[in-house]
Amino acid sequence: MHLSNLLSLMITSKTRKGGNLSTFWFLPFLLLLSLNACQAEEETEEVYNPLESLEAHGGIFRELPWTKEELRMISSLHATTEYGRLMTLIKEKLIEAADELRPETRHKIEKFLKTSRPPSVMRHFLTERERKQVRQLHANHNIGEVLVIYGEALERLPVPFKNEAIRYLDLPNSPKILP
Repeated sequence: MHLSNLLSLMITSKTRKGGNLSTFWFLPFLLLLSLNACQAEEETEEVYNPLESLEAHGGIFRELPWTKEELRMISSLHATTEYGRLMTLIKEKLIEAADELRPETRHKIEKFLKTSRPPSVMRHFLTERERKQVRQLHANHNIGEVLVIYGEALERLPVPFKNEAIRYLDLPNSPKILP
């Protein structure tokens, strides 16, 4: 999907409650998150390469022996905000590769797991129905629609939980919600 199409979709899309998405505070972060994905897609029509995800988080997971299927699973778990399951998968892989890892790499991964533990609000951030939708949209590379679902999930959270979710999702350019 080209950037102009994505922007048009987000501005004209209606939420489940009938509100126009352009009126919500989360439009700026939707634009920021989608910008890189859309620009890369406009430049090339490359097929998703699961090995690219090894560059995430500074590449600290590069030394773990991932299969392509596991990397696809990681991508899906990220998309559906199932961070608890994702961390369990990483812990299992860390145990599996214990003899093959350098101590400093193991320490970096363990530290990441401790400092990146998801807050409780993320356990139920998306409903099961939304997760199913996100899996399908993610598989079809429809990032704009995924971001709309995230925005709706954020919108229904009470302010303190909304701020906590925004911080965890690492959206530093998004405005904080004031009480």
